[in-house]
Amino acid sequence: MSQLMTATRIVGLPVVDLATSQVHGTVREILYHPYEGALMAFSLSDTGFFGRKLRTYVPVDQVSAIGRDAVMIADDTALVEPSTHPLPDLDHPEQSNVIGANVMTTDGVHLGRVVDLVVMVGGDGTVVGYRIHTEEGRASYIPLPTQISVSGTNLVVPSDLRDFVRDDLVGLGAAVDAFRDRVGI
Repeated sequence: MSQLMTATRIVGLPVVDLATSQVHGTVREILYHPYEGALMAFSLSDTGFFGRKLRTYVPVDQVSAIGRDAVMIADDTALVEPSTHPLPDLDHPEQSNVIGANVMTTDGVHLGRVVDLVVMVGGDGTVVGYRIHTEEGRASYIPLPTQISVSGTNLVVPSDLRDFVRDDLVGLGAAVDAFRDRVGI
């Protein structure tokens, strides 16, 4: 499996144009679609110390690669403005933030609270899991579930996901493969 990193580590990375090597800003925010389990876009900031928010954003389908040190785009045509290229609407935007949601299994077991997304780097940043904090206060990782439902407060996952909770990203990589094998993805 490719290298994994948390989405919060993408925030602040420069967005680099492969055609000219120009830096077009830094990642300010990551827009995530929890119902599809996929990144949608990156909003941008200036590269300066006070980094004001830029009007342009980068849709994930325009990203050439997400690496540990930069987000790469083919050229400046990957930068779009919301006025000409609006982001896809979420059905219930007030309920779409998965960060902070309680992870509950279908048999009522509380696994923890979502604190971050885990993405595969080296490609387009496929989301493969969540970083959670357990009730004991330790960080753990779960593969991206075939979620039953998600709201602003709860993420309901299959009961057998408990078998795939891991304590580190290395363990999560193997758990993602094993979980996908089990559910036939």
